[in-house]
Amino acid sequence: MLPTLPRTCLVAVSRNRYSVPCELARRRVSTRRYPERVVIVAGDAIVANRARLRDPGQTAYDRFLRSSDAAGKRIKAREQARAEKATSPATA
Repeated sequence: MLPTLPRTCLVAVSRNRYSVPCELARRRVSTRRYPERVVIVAGDAIVANRARLRDPGQTAYDRFLRSSDAAGKRIKAREQARAEKATSPATA
């Protein structure tokens, strides 16, 4: 069974996330992992072809996810909060 693309329009591959066209939200997609690329397929069509991210926990945004989209704003706010949390000193 193929995974369903969430409303965030991000597909998880090897502990990283890649954006795909938002019109595919809640549809079934598959991924193809190559040494240098990640290819996302819906049906028989390639819908996204991205350079593979090397470090875990990264997100590759493309033109598909605009900052004006409600989901895009939530995702970017979450990413910013994670980055701030990671860089802030621990308090005792």
